[in-house]
Amino acid sequence: MEEAEEEEAELGSVSTLSFIQANLQHSIAASRIISRAVMVKGIDMALIQEPWYREDHVIGLNIPGYTLFHASGMDRPRACILTRNETAWMLPGFSCRDLIAVLTKCKEGRRATLSCMLCVPAL
Repeated sequence: MEEAEEEEAELGSVSTLSFIQANLQHSIAASRIISRAVMVKGIDMALIQEPWYREDHVIGLNIPGYTLFHASGMDRPRACILTRNETAWMLPGFSCRDLIAVLTKCKEGRRATLSCMLCVPAL
């Protein structure tokens, strides 16, 4: 019985993160909608596919207090993660144009690996 109580106490100390996921389909309007939702609702993480991209930059997701992770130096990125967590790092060895991986540290010292991927059907 003690093991169950310890496990319950451990689970009770886990912080929660709020997420939103969207395929923006390179849309200006969709970028503005998700940016507003993230700011108004205080979303912690946004997993985004097909962001609005122009002149070698992801556009429309530069929100104060947030960090945008995407594979740079390649073709137009098709997946990105927007995070409010100040202790987050991109994992470049696991990231590419269609996949982005981020390691984040939660409040209680635990770490979580997040990934966002765009899967397109083969023609």
